[in-house]
Amino acid sequence: MALPYVTEEELLAKRDPEDRSTLILDSVMLVNPGCAGCAAWEEAIENIVADYPGINFCKLEADDLTLPLCAPPVVPSILNFENGYRMWEALGAHETTGPLEVMLDNWLNGNIDINTVSGGESIVPT
Repeated sequence: MALPYVTEEELLAKRDPEDRSTLILDSVMLVNPGCAGCAAWEEAIENIVADYPGINFCKLEADDLTLPLCAPPVVPSILNFENGYRMWEALGAHETTGPLEVMLDNWLNGNIDINTVSGGESIVPT
């Protein structure tokens, strides 16, 4: 089962200032047709989707239209949003989903320092 596509407009529509009681978490894989590693990384992510029922997993095609939302457009990458606001990213594909799963678990448990993972920081601890 392939990850469903999402549009930039659908992500931005989740920015509802009226309702702050519902937390909407999206993990968005950036893809494009010429990406050699996208299919394998998407398949790996599909295998962990069931482990994270509180996160909406989807994909977004990186192009000129989505550039403001997903700059820099490194593919494959994972951008993570809370209520339509980009919070952190994981750039590139990895050998396993292990490092991504650690970050997702920390995100769900409130144990993530956004300042240390945003702005292109690696998801692999140093």
